[in-house]
Amino acid sequence: MELVYLWVEEYKNIKNQGFNFSPRFTCKYDKDKNELTIEEKKDYVSIFPDNINMTAIVGENGSGKSSISGLLVEYSYQEFSSNNKKGFLVFFDGEKFLFKQGFTGKTLDFNIQNNTAYTYENQNKPRSIDTIYFSNDVASIFNNPDYAFRLQRYSHLDAYYEEKKTLMPSNKYITSNEKKEKLETFNKRLQSLLSEDEKILSFIQNKLVFNSYKRELHFYEIGAYITGNKDFLQLLNLDKLSGNTVFKDSMDLEEHFLKLLILFRLREHFWDNEVGAVINSIKDEFNTKNFELSNCMKIFEVINPYDKKNHVYTKKNIQDILDKFEYLKNEIWVEKKTNTISSIFKTSNELLNILLENINRTNYFNSKDSTYTYFSLSSGEREYISIFVAFIHHLKRVNKNLSVSENEFIFLFDEIDLGLHPNWQKNLIKDLIYFAKKNTNKKVQIIVTSHSPFILSDIPKENVIFLENGKQVYPNIETFGANIHTLLSHGFFMKDGLMGEFAKSKINEVIDYLNGKNSPITDDDEAQRYIRIIGEPIVKKQLQRMLDSKKLDKMKEIDALKNQIESLQSRLENLEKKS
Repeated sequence: MELVYLWVEEYKNIKNQGFNFSPRFTCKYDKDKNELTIEEKKDYVSIFPDNINMTAIVGENGSGKSSISGLLVEYSYQEFSSNNKKGFLVFFDGEKFLFKQGFTGKTLDFNIQNNTAYTYENQNKPRSIDTIYFSNDVASIFNNPDYAFRLQRYSHLDAYYEEKKTLMPSNKYITSNEKKEKLETFNKRLQSLLSEDEKILSFIQNKLVFNSYKRELHFYEIGAYITGNKDFLQLLNLDKLSGNTVFKDSMDLEEHFLKLLILFRLREHFWDNEVGAVINSIKDEFNTKNFELSNCMKIFEVINPYDKKNHVYTKKNIQDILDKFEYLKNEIWVEKKTNTISSIFKTSNELLNILLENINRTNYFNSKDSTYTYFSLSSGEREYISIFVAFIHHLKRVNKNLSVSENEFIFLFDEIDLGLHPNWQKNLIKDLIYFAKKNTNKKVQIIVTSHSPFILSDIPKENVIFLENGKQVYPNIETFGANIHTLLSHGFFMKDGLMGEFAKSKINEVIDYLNGKNSPITDDDEAQRYIRIIGEPIVKKQLQRMLDSKKLDKMKEIDALKNQIESLQSRLENLEKKS
């Protein structure tokens, strides 16, 4: 099912506006007459695969791109803000139109023109559309198929759900009744995809073939939490932390691991207003010389009554981790042995599983090239991969999940190009289409908001919503395969040109000087220095001509003065001779 039209009565900076998402139809809603007109474009031909529809939303900052994205998500999950008064959506299923309200109030009752075949959705349906929402701006994703109404966060390597903590008062301390959702992190998703096909990402880059992995425990992340905490600093006998780590690398390795584990447990299960009393009771033991496992277990005996994790923080589990992991650097502990890509990610060691859920980073390896690892990739490359790991994962779930409407799926990418090199931006649309076509036979609609001319150049203008001040506008521009300079000028409403404002100001100073106007530039040599470094050849050539002409005029003036001087000198000599 294709999203054709969105009408917004009032939402953030958008008021009484309609937006056409379909290249096949043009919709117009007359609010005063309460009439909706739908016209089909007879000459439209799609360039995308039959089950894939692509729409781009572009415009300058503040034009309404994120507002439309947020509104579609709210309509999908029925989580409406107070200023969202009314709106509706128009879908097309191939035969007739379906009108869906963006609220659960009064039934839609507008008049339909052109004898259009249509139906209304049940106003009490809990969700209007099925939307999977990706946003680099807030680093979040709304998951629809199995995890409705859940918010999932993404950082470059890991995805995890927002923890829901219920604080329960006890006699002395506040403890936490935590229940972490058993959901797939980025690492588990990537491992699952690679287990099915280790070459699944090779379409992006032929070397992206990983067939083994090692997990790393990044304890240094604890330092960010305790940096400004006076109770933890008191435990460490420090006024402040220096550098990015808690302990020096010269510390005995077992002591290093055990103390990091204690800090991890305290951070996980206690809060600032209560942790001080616990720290006071363990401080002496924590700072014992020749600290070893027995000292660690004494400290855990003090903590055990408050978080009920005594069955997890056992000697057996701790020793098992010490046997399997070795110190790398900067408070990072890494597995000694490499795991095959098909090996089970979760372990029988409950303590290790807790650490993996919280401070794990997983490095993946290519057995044919030992120098090529996941961590050797740039941050932009990892970000690009994370986009497609999530995308492919959800495509597969959509394809397998029979409970999801077969023709009602939207993938919404809000400013997907943020942080990506232009070379990666150039490939985004091609790769999205490739993976969508390969991993699902259901109809999906991909909507992207973007500032990238490279993305816009891959999409025909009929598939583009141009926004300006919260309204859809229709500039006279062909986007598909267009020159990026043209797209930047017209597609992104850069009315003042494509040059940086600082450079423009300096060039204007040169122009003023050459035209004899007031300018900070004082002489030809200074003007020449600016002209020499200008990168735009036409501007550079013209200014050089102006400067050369100015110099030539000066030379002519100097020659004229010299001639006058010579003439006067000659007359003076003649007069002197006669006298």
